[in-house]
Amino acid sequence: IKIWDISLGKQIHSIDAHNDEIVKLAYNPGGRYLASLSLDSSIKIWNSFTYGLMNTFKPATRQRVIKFSPDGKYLVSTGYDSTINFWEP
Repeated sequence: IKIWDISLGKQIHSIDAHNDEIVKLAYNPGGRYLASLSLDSSIKIWNSFTYGLMNTFKPATRQRVIKFSPDGKYLVSTGYDSTINFWEP
């Protein structure tokens, strides 16, 4: 994951995040958490300010969508098998 400062026009940080391609990213509404979904079948939650890894989730099935709830308390993921998962960052 590469973090860019648009006002400076340059990359300011890089996160070595997953063992395979990242297919989705999502910020929570308050901007505190960044979630990443990878083809390595993991979902990771990052602190948006320190870039530290906060949590890793390994869903039972391959996921296709991640999105934070409007209040930012949950990350919701959906699988290709139509399952819906709720994760606490």
